[in-house]
Amino acid sequence: MQADESAVDRVAETVRQNVTHDLEYNFFLNFLKVVVKNQIEIASEVKNSSSASTSTHETRKNKQCFFFRIALSIIATFFAITVFAQDEIRTHKGDLIVGTVTEMGDKSIKYKYQGEELVNSISKNLVAQVKFANGRVQTVTEKIIVKGASDWEKVVITNVEAEVEGLTRVGEMMAKASSGWSTTNQGKMEKKAMDKLKQEAATKGCHVVLLLTTTGKGGHYGVSGGTKASVTGVGYKY
Repeated sequence: MQADESAVDRVAETVRQNVTHDLEYNFFLNFLKVVVKNQIEIASEVKNSSSASTSTHETRKNKQCFFFRIALSIIATFFAITVFAQDEIRTHKGDLIVGTVTEMGDKSIKYKYQGEELVNSISKNLVAQVKFANGRVQTVTEKIIVKGASDWEKVVITNVEAEVEGLTRVGEMMAKASSGWSTTNQGKMEKKAMDKLKQEAATKGCHVVLLLTTTGKGGHYGVSGGTKASVTGVGYKY
């Protein structure tokens, strides 16, 4: 009987190691142990009933088959749930993308829909969290709340296209800055132009701006004036 107990434990441990989906393991494993033990007991009864009547022998064999079918059904269902379990990507828009995450990059997440080989990509700026098939939940980014011009400092400026994949394109925008007749540092003028670009983006409800061009002119005394800078970009929102 000790050997039988070990066999049951090995079966239960095999299931535990091979099933990764976030389900209630204890109930299933305990039920499996009961069924397997029941099979062992009935098999012993069948063996010891060889001298009993034919009807009694058949009844015990039928009972054994019944419990065996139950065990197979439970195991098949449990593993089917595991095999078809998928990852869930929750966006800041409130959308739910169900598929298989193939890569968690620095700027984007790549995934595939079930039954497809095409790899899709979505910016991490758009993703709130990912719930993997094994039940683990990973927070990706915090939602940027831009309600108006006063939230302009929250706007993100990037020159990486992967950071706007999946976001809604609002439109192009441009901002300029000039020091007048002074010879203000070029970097300061570029920052001033960037700040203006973010302010314009905020007024349009954009959360991210994909930078297209940055141009500048160094300041010097003369007719043409001081330092100038201009920037262009495309605004995106959730």
